[in-house]
Amino acid sequence: MLPSVRRHLEMHPGSSRRYDRRHQGRAGEPLGTERRYCADNQKAKLIKSRRKEKMTKKKEQVQVISQASLADGIFSMWIRTEAAKSARPGQFISMYTSDGTKLLPRPISICEIDKEKSALRVVYRVTGEHTGTEQFSRMQAGEQLSIIGPLGNGFPLERAKGKRVFLMGGGIGVPPILELAKQMSCEKKQIIVGYRDRQTFLKEEFEACGEVYISTEDGSVETRGNVMNVVEEKALEADVIYAAAPHLC
Repeated sequence: MLPSVRRHLEMHPGSSRRYDRRHQGRAGEPLGTERRYCADNQKAKLIKSRRKEKMTKKKEQVQVISQASLADGIFSMWIRTEAAKSARPGQFISMYTSDGTKLLPRPISICEIDKEKSALRVVYRVTGEHTGTEQFSRMQAGEQLSIIGPLGNGFPLERAKGKRVFLMGGGIGVPPILELAKQMSCEKKQIIVGYRDRQTFLKEEFEACGEVYISTEDGSVETRGNVMNVVEEKALEADVIYAAAPHLC
């Protein structure tokens, strides 16, 4: 008998039967402890697995294939990278600038994946002179930069099979919805995207993938407001929702 158990019995005579009923598994631990240890073990294994995956993602030197401006402050860049071979919709890459004063990379969502050409497309907003995105926007075909990826879990595509689906994106959360829309297999695909104004970048690409509904903050295109205002106005329904945006409602 463990010392802690002996001390308990000495302090509370006649409690041995109650103690035995309440304590299971490891001596001196309450009922349900084994279940908790099991959950903790699974969580620890998951954390370890993710850390291992992150450690295996090495910085890669990639080449810019093309760069284009889609709207005011919105740019599209294709890069040739080995990351394309394992990338999934909803994942992102971390992009490094050549500025030595900026040690941390910029996380940018993956917009499109071309596994055959080992290429990824990122569509991003220039957020300021000192954020690194302004430097990215000046890069041209043939130039190189460093990235790490693909990172993140991605969207669970299997949950959409045979169901009515909302694919919702707002602002700079719009780009990752494109590859999701291209790969999505479902009963009814409803793409709902929100913009600030009439600069509805990627609109034509979305229209080739399914039914498209648009909201704009200023009301210049279709529904005024956000994507949830579209759902209400059009009386749309879905079984599964996929979303990417800083703020959807």
